[in-house]
Amino acid sequence: NDDDDYNTNKKKEIVYFTLPEIKSLPNELVDFAEVTDPPNPLLNEIPFFFHVPRAGGTTVKEIASTCLGLTLASEVGTVDGHDQDTFLQVLQDVDGAKFVNVDTTWLGGIKRAVDLDLASSGLVDLIVSPYIYASGDLFSDSNKGRLFAMLRHPIHRAVSMYHFLRTEKEGAKLLDGASLEKYARSDFVENNWVTRFLSNKLEGELTPKHEAIAREVLRRKTLIGLLEEKGESMERFERYFGWRIADEKGVACHERLLDWDWSHKNKHPLVKEGDKVWNILEKENTFDMRLYEYAKVLFREQGNLLWLQQKQQ
Repeated sequence: NDDDDYNTNKKKEIVYFTLPEIKSLPNELVDFAEVTDPPNPLLNEIPFFFHVPRAGGTTVKEIASTCLGLTLASEVGTVDGHDQDTFLQVLQDVDGAKFVNVDTTWLGGIKRAVDLDLASSGLVDLIVSPYIYASGDLFSDSNKGRLFAMLRHPIHRAVSMYHFLRTEKEGAKLLDGASLEKYARSDFVENNWVTRFLSNKLEGELTPKHEAIAREVLRRKTLIGLLEEKGESMERFERYFGWRIADEKGVACHERLLDWDWSHKNKHPLVKEGDKVWNILEKENTFDMRLYEYAKVLFREQGNLLWLQQKQQ
C-alpha cells in the first residue's frame, strides 16, 4: 500500500548524512558581506532580503517601506510602464512608500537593475529578491550586499502556501478544488525550495553538496530571522542595519504590522506532526527540514554575536 509510509501517526526522525566540506562559496556570492563582519556605515553596503514565500517576507517589506521609510527595490517599482524607463528614479505609492523603478524579483528585472547600476546609484536602501546568485551581479567590492532572511518551518510554510493559493484567482484555478492532501501529492507542491534557492539548484536532483552549500550560505552570509520569533527577528534586522523609526506614527505602524495586522496572514487549520499530510510534505522537503533545524541553531548563535556588536558600538 502506497499510504503505509504516511499513515504512521508517529513522529519520524529526520535522517541526516555526512555532508562534504565546502572550502569556498560560489563566485556569484563573493560580493555579499560576511555576516560576522559588523556593517560599516562608511561603505555603501546594501541590505538584501532573500524573500522566502509564505514566511513573513511581505510584512518585513511593509515594515521597511511604510514604517521605517526605506526605499525598496522589489516587484512594485515597474508598475504603470516604469519597466520601460531608461534611467533610475524613486517612485512613491499612494501611502508614501518609496520604490526604485526596477523589479528585482525576476531574472530579467535583475539584469535590467544591473545594467542601470542600481547598487551604486545611492537611491536604494533595501533590495528584495529570491534570486541570490543572479543578484550577485548587482554588487561589487565597493558596493557589497548584506544578506538577511526570514525563515519558517517547511511544513507550516507548505500548508500556508496551499491556503494562500486557494484565495488567489490563478492559484484557485491551479488547485481546481484539490484537498490539501491531493495538493501535497501533486506536481504543484514545492520541493525543498529554500535549499534550492540557496544552492542555486532550482531543478533536478539535490545532493548532499547542495545541502552543504545552502548551510554555508546561511552560516557565512545570512542574518537569520525566524517567523516563530518574528519580534526578535525584526529587532535584530533593525539593530544590525541601524534602521530607526522616525516618529510616533512609525512606531504605531510598526506595532500594528508586527503584532496584529500581520500581512497576508490567513488563519487555517494546522497540520499535526505525524499526520498523513505532514509525512507526505516532509518526504517532499527533507533537505529543507534539515536546513531549518540548522537555521535555528544559527539563529541562537547570531543572537550572541549581535548582542556583542551592539555593546561594542
